[in-house]
Formats: sequence, structure tokens, C-alpha cells
Amino acid sequence: MTKHVLMLILIGSLSLLFAQNHVLYRPEDVLAGLVQLPETVKPYDYTNSVDGVSLDPFQNAANQPTVNCRGAGCFYGGKHYVFGGFGASDTDKPSWSYDHNTNTWANYTPQLPNNCNNTAFTFTGTKFFVFGSYPSSRVIQILDFTTSTWNTSRTIPTNPAVPYVGHQGCYIGGGKHFITGGYTPQTKHSWIYDDVADSWISAADWPGTGSYLYFNNNCAFYNGKVYTVGGYNGSTAGYTGVHIYDPVTNTWATGPTLPGGVNFNTAVSNQNGIYNVGSGYSSYGPARTNIYFLQQGQGSWVDDEPLPQARGSMPNASFDSFNLLVSGGTSGSSRMGTAWYATGRQVGFYYKSKFANYIPTKSEMLKIYPNPSRANFLFGFTLSDNDHMKVVNITIYDISGRALKTIVNSKKSFGNHGVYWYTDNVRAGVYIYKMTVGNKLITSGRVTKL
Repeated sequence: MTKHVLMLILIGSLSLLFAQNHVLYRPEDVLAGLVQLPETVKPYDYTNSVDGVSLDPFQNAANQPTVNCRGAGCFYGGKHYVFGGFGASDTDKPSWSYDHNTNTWANYTPQLPNNCNNTAFTFTGTKFFVFGSYPSSRVIQILDFTTSTWNTSRTIPTNPAVPYVGHQGCYIGGGKHFITGGYTPQTKHSWIYDDVADSWISAADWPGTGSYLYFNNNCAFYNGKVYTVGGYNGSTAGYTGVHIYDPVTNTWATGPTLPGGVNFNTAVSNQNGIYNVGSGYSSYGPARTNIYFLQQGQGSWVDDEPLPQARGSMPNASFDSFNLLVSGGTSGSSRMGTAWYATGRQVGFYYKSKFANYIPTKSEMLKIYPNPSRANFLFGFTLSDNDHMKVVNITIYDISGRALKTIVNSKKSFGNHGVYWYTDNVRAGVYIYKMTVGNKLITSGRVTKL
């Protein structure tokens, strides 16, 4: 056969796989470079080819050792860390690490020296900074992960009167930390802290609506700029404004408006964009399941895959590049200790078909790959516009009809989705799957574990 004939066969095969009405980009093909994604495809949701876990839905993680909200956290050395917060009391000083590989929490030593509640915190990559704390601490606590030591010799100044409660911040590089807003005093002033010189300078005031900004972890540093995402500015309805600070020019610009107002929220970022997690607290507005996502290069936020349960009061959230851990927070006025882990928020592995010119006409199972399989199965399915945000359920049964595993049971948007079934502890044999959307059976069939 000639090279031209082989090329025609390859093109024909790819055309069948990626037909216009059934666009599901296999992780293997994207990673191997076999598929060049059309310009109309916008990366939106992803799965991680290493862990093989779908973005839909969040996976349950082990509960925190105790409940908390309004704490601080980061990711370092393969583990997620949570410090302080409001737990059994305002002065709790929990220090925990979470290991996703073992799904376990452990106490971190040395423990947080002072309170860390409702305060600004930053992370340089090796050092973790806590700037003051509720109810009255002005101590700057600095954890050096490389030596496992805390430094508490520095304090927040009273002149200038930098807040020590209710403010928010992020690390902006070069030993500089950006801090804005605060409750004590109530303000919309901003500052830059130099951790080398141990000095503070004033920065341009936060430009948002209202006379102050506080009670949020809503600062995220992305592509060289600081984003403040919503926040409490006196309105229990939350704030939809997004403001972007440029450290080079000391100026603010207006960013894309959020789909809904948020306060008592947490903003985090990774290489793909910025995520807002949770909102509300007691009389300040109901807790929410929403996760808003501002993707790199896009001009508007999208309502991303929601949390399994509503959370507010600044839940803990941290990324390990592309995997997100969310824990703690509140539901109503009750502090929580539940945790969830979402893997695969990394461009390049799986693409959801939120195309400008493509809306599926029916809901169906697109492909199960591979089948048969010696390891895991990737179930690719699509939802029509009529089934937008209906509950999708895919359950696996043994040959006798006994339910073994529900691999997805949550609301999905229209377009293409992918979810994995792990079979590490599953014996070889034939298994039945059923897919329903709402109360409607979409399809059923068989998969074979080798």
C-alpha cells in the first residue's frame, strides 16, 4: 500500500471517530498528538490521564480531623495543608496535611503557633505567611516548609494602620505580598509587604462598590496580576464585581462580572484560570454549591461542575497544579469537616464540547474506551440542550443484576462528558451498565473486564 492510501485510511478513521455530532477527544489521542483540535473547540472540562479520575463529579475525600471554616491553606511537597480557622472555638490552631494518595489527614508539626482565623495568608512556594488573626493578633506567622520551622518575630504595623482581621492577600513574586481590604479597620486600602526588607508600602485602593472589602479569601494571582473575585462589601446578596490589580503600574482594571454575587468566598488559581469556591454565611446569604471558573483567554465566567454540597464561610481550597481539594466551610451557620477532591483540571486530556456552533440534538452514550479492558473504562456521553442540568446516572451491575458501582450521579450541562470506572478490585467478567438522564433510560449495554 502506498503512503497516500495509508493516509486516507487514517483520515477516514479519524473522521468517523470525531464526526461532527459526536465529538469526543480521547485522552490517548490528544496526548499522542494524533488529533489536532479544531479552533472551534474551547477547552473547558478535563480528566487526568494519570489518575484516570473524571472531573464529574467531585470525589469524596476523607473528612478533616475536626470541623473548621475561615482557615488558611496551600499545597507543598505532595500534600495539601490546612491551618487554623474557626473550629470548636475562635482560637483553634489546627495544623493538618492531606495526602491524596492515601486519602488520609495527619497532624502537621510544628503546630501553628498562634491563631489563624479570618485573615490574609500567602504562599511563596516554600514559605507560608499568615498576616494577623481574629480576634486581636498582629503577629505575622511564617512557616518555612524546607526547615519545618515557624517564625513569629514580625508584626503588622499600626502606622500605617494595616488591618489584621478580614483582609485578603496573595503572593505576587520577588518577595512581595499584596494585601487589600480588611475589617479592623474597615477599609478598601491596599498594601504591598516586602518580606526581605520587612516593610510596607501603600498601593492603590480597591476600586469596587462599597466602602470596604472584608471577610473573604477572594484574592488570586494569575498571569502576573491580582484578581479580587466578588467579596463582602456590605451586601448580603454578595458582590459580582471582579477587579484586576497590576503590580507594575499600581493600577486597577475591571474584570469579567461573575454570574452571581458571592461573599465569604474563596478564590484559587492554577495554570488554567481562576476558580471561585463557595459563598455565604448564615444571615450574610445562603451557602452555595457553585464553582465559577474564568478560563485563560476567555472573557467570561462559566458555572463549572458544582460542589456536592453547599459551602460558605471561606472553605479551604488548594491546587496541586491541576487537582483541587475543597474542605471545611459552613452550611448555614454550622461548621463542616467534609472534603472533596476533583482531579483533572488540566488542559490537554479531555475536552467538553461547549462549542459556539454545536449543540447536541440528543443525549446518548458516545463511546466506552477501551472495551474490553484490563484496567479502567472511560465512559463518554453527551447531553442534549433539552437535558441541560438534568441528573445523569451511570451505574454498573454484575451479570446477576446486583448494583456494584455508581460512577456518576449529578447534574450535567449540555455537551460531552467523560467519567472513568476503576476496576482495580474488580474480577474479570462481563458487567452491565445503565445510563439514565432524569427519569429516562438512555441506554444500557455490556463491558468486559479481561
